[in-house]
Amino acid sequence: MQSVRPSFDPVDTIIGSWAMRASSLPIWLSGLTYPPTYTFSVIRELPDRIAESLTYSTRGGQDVTVESVNRLIGGAFVSRGSGLALLSTSKWSISGLSDDGVVAIVRYEKTRLSAEGVNVLVREGHVRPSLRSEVASSTEQFGLSLEDFASITWFDQTRE
Repeated sequence: MQSVRPSFDPVDTIIGSWAMRASSLPIWLSGLTYPPTYTFSVIRELPDRIAESLTYSTRGGQDVTVESVNRLIGGAFVSRGSGLALLSTSKWSISGLSDDGVVAIVRYEKTRLSAEGVNVLVREGHVRPSLRSEVASSTEQFGLSLEDFASITWFDQTRE
């Protein structure tokens, strides 16, 4: 896993709501779901932990929300689901961030139950019409190799 750039705090950076605009993760490329939104919030009594709410729609129109708790360990988050997802864990980090903090690249490590890959997230309420070009011209800033960039599938940004 690539390390987090020291110029930003991972917890402060990720807090808020984000829309996924691109991914290389098979779960989001299957066509069975629409790209999710993520909402991260600080768990006040546990400063190194953040709550995550992942919401997506199925092709059949069902809205699904998955809750998890993420613990920051050495610049990466270890995520543990709740409910039926309690046994699932993932490890992810922010590999890059736009100068204005609106675009983030999240890199996932391979685990027993999840694939390795990246998600391109944009803060809710922001429109980036040239997002693909922005990321392509700044792969190093975003912590992406050319292979990473080539593996990303870009989603229609008009669907909310």
